[in-house]
Amino acid sequence: MDFKGKTAIATGAGSGIGAAIALELATRGTHVVVADTDHSSAVDTAGRIASKLGSMSSILGSVGRPNACAFVASKHALLSNQAGFLTGSYHLIDGGSTAR
Repeated sequence: MDFKGKTAIATGAGSGIGAAIALELATRGTHVVVADTDHSSAVDTAGRIASKLGSMSSILGSVGRPNACAFVASKHALLSNQAGFLTGSYHLIDGGSTAR
């Protein structure tokens, strides 16, 4: 898949898998919005992206509130979610997405 020129939000991107995915997306030419509840970790990941690739990333706090998730989903082409939790009943739908 070609990610060049797209914008993606990577949740849980302050560390671990989320940070690794954010960095990989950035190496593929994606503008990455780094989201994490730990602001200093998000700043660190954005700094690593900038120092390695010379590109800027945006930083967003928690997307744990439903309204924040809806806003983010409506504004970005890609969403890589490594953080958060689901409540209620969910099931897989075509393409691996979840629906309530």
